[in-house]
Amino acid sequence: MEDESLNPLRRMSSRTRKVAPKMVAALTSSDNRTQVWLSLPLSRHTFDFELSGGVNRIFELEELLDAAAQSGVSASDAILPSKSSNRRSEDVISFYKVDVITPAQKLLARKLTCDIVSGKSLLVTGPNGSGKSSVFRALRGLWPIVSGRLTKPSQSINEARSGCGIFYVPQRPYTCLGTLRDQIIYPLSREEAEIRLSQFHGSDQRSDDSTHLDMHLKTILENVRLNYLLEREGGSWDANNNNWEDVLSLGEQQRLGMARLFFQKPLFGILDECTNATSVDVEEHLYRLAADMGITVVTSSQRPALIPFHTLELRLIDGEGNWKLRLIKQ
Repeated sequence: MEDESLNPLRRMSSRTRKVAPKMVAALTSSDNRTQVWLSLPLSRHTFDFELSGGVNRIFELEELLDAAAQSGVSASDAILPSKSSNRRSEDVISFYKVDVITPAQKLLARKLTCDIVSGKSLLVTGPNGSGKSSVFRALRGLWPIVSGRLTKPSQSINEARSGCGIFYVPQRPYTCLGTLRDQIIYPLSREEAEIRLSQFHGSDQRSDDSTHLDMHLKTILENVRLNYLLEREGGSWDANNNNWEDVLSLGEQQRLGMARLFFQKPLFGILDECTNATSVDVEEHLYRLAADMGITVVTSSQRPALIPFHTLELRLIDGEGNWKLRLIKQ
């Protein structure tokens, strides 16, 4: 008997049910081979999970639009943050009386006020469902700031410090199609990465940038203890593998995410449980590297081993808006 919890179509409202079949039809009508693929039980099971991700996004959008309609707010105002709520700063991340609210209008953090300055890393903790990832979504700009003010650096490169202002590493990093090189320099192209590296080193000579880039990436791979991946590819940075997500374990994918952080060398690294699938000793090693590179981190984690790498702890208490900020005694 089919497990109803695995069927994404059973989790939708009537409005969303009208959209999902069209998604399936579009997928199944584009290629006869897809029909054969869907006929296999295991593949169909995988397809249901992948479809569920798209359905969930539609369902979340539907909740947001319904909430906006009930409150008398236009859809565009509900989705887009106020221009006055987001500001740029070169050397600080600042929450000032920010209400962290879900698209379904649930208040998770009330009037959150916190300054993260360079060299003073922040650890975000709290029980499951308390809103840790929600703070990161607001910081990333995925959720709008409806009240209060958020100040943060830009993601563009700052030549004065040879790195970008802020870089985000999720729990499960996106693995793109392409080479091992592409996995580390993502979201940059090879040409953009070569330019970025030359800016880091203040060099206008680009004749050997390809060699310098690959040497630099090899050092990063060694630092995150993934140098065996290059050996597995026969020592070639140009070998293509279009199934990195299947080839790499979650722990390896997370170390690749940290490799991207080290390549970007930002002032602030936003790390949303991005090392929880690695061993504790590897995790501590990665955080030491970040500290040595001068990267101030904002981390969501429940692992006590990471406490010494942070100066402040923001604890979200109950998912009802209550929070507490404290200084970590080293």
